[in-house]
Amino acid sequence: MDTPSRVLSAQPLGNPSGTSPSCTVTIEERLENKRIALSWSDPTCGSYRGQLWRYAIAPKPGVCALSGQPIKRGDAIFRPQARSRNAPRNRNAMILAAWIDRPCGLTADRR
Repeated sequence: MDTPSRVLSAQPLGNPSGTSPSCTVTIEERLENKRIALSWSDPTCGSYRGQLWRYAIAPKPGVCALSGQPIKRGDAIFRPQARSRNAPRNRNAMILAAWIDRPCGLTADRR
């Protein structure tokens, strides 16, 4: 199922979530098996195009990289698909699953 691209910006979170003040995320596509493809651009951890993120249950509390909303342990999230080798620098980032399904045109600008 295709999801139209949209750009959402994140502000600094003050925790090891993997975002910075100028982090930009573009959700490119919703894929099969509860995965999404997105582009991530952040001067502190690099840029990733077509990065695969998978649906998961939050293993610990955190902050949504898009909305800035708190994430509680057990919340539905998306996180980077990472293997122990060559794990992306944004591997600890999380996005609340509810933000992935928001209609286009809605943005999270936490400035």
